[in-house]
This record gives sequence, C-alpha cells and structure tokens, in this order.
Amino acid sequence: MNRIAFLVFVIFGAATATCTSQGISTGLERFALSADQKILLEQQALDGSGDAATRLAQHYTMTPEGGGSNSGLYWAQIGAENGDPTCQYIYAAELLASKNHTSQEERRAMFWLRLSARQGNRSAKATLDYYEKSRIR
Repeated sequence: MNRIAFLVFVIFGAATATCTSQGISTGLERFALSADQKILLEQQALDGSGDAATRLAQHYTMTPEGGGSNSGLYWAQIGAENGDPTCQYIYAAELLASKNHTSQEERRAMFWLRLSARQGNRSAKATLDYYEKSRIR
C-alpha cells in the first residue's frame, strides 16, 4: 500500500472506531443494511441521491458483505457523480488503495479529492495536503 492509500485508510478507519464500556467498537455495524434497504437505496442512488449512494458505498466497503467485491467502488462512483463529497472521497480512496492503480486512476482520484475538499470534506483536504507535501520531497 502506498503512502497516500495508507493515509486515506487511516483517516477513514479512524473515523469509524469508538471506545465503549465493552471495549473498542469499530462502529461497522452501523453500515449494515437489510435486503429491502439495499433495494430502496439502489433505486434512490440511481435516481441521483448522493446520500443513498454513500450508504451503499459505506455498506459494501465497511462490512464483510462487500469483501473483495467491486460494489463499494461502484456505489462510491455513483455517489461521486451525484455530487456527494463523502462518496467523492471514498471513490478517490478506493482508486488510490488499488495495488496496481495507474497514473490515470491516480490523476482522477486527485480530481475527486479536490472536488470533495472544495465541498468541505476534511478527510479529503488532509489527504490532499499530505499528497502535496509528499510530492515536494
């Protein structure tokens, strides 16, 4: 995993972990969706809802159900295209996390990170700041 992908993973992962009296909770259970919820959210996302696409992208990237599938990437792209800054960040993170991402995918990931950061996504801003500092060296 390259440095940028690692940073994205750390920022995104840290946002989901919390401490409870029972120990550390990953918070991943909040991303679980029923079959009926997925059907409804898929329809809404395809009709332009960024929020619905975000919930699907998070479900498929943050729960065991999505393990190894491209569903998270697909719904993140849909949400990014729908204008959702969270999906723009997730989609960029997924592109950068790919082991063999191309220079074109990296360039497109930077596009989505900049767009997300302009809409106020702090994780995207932090990733861009890190990327810019690492390129100067």
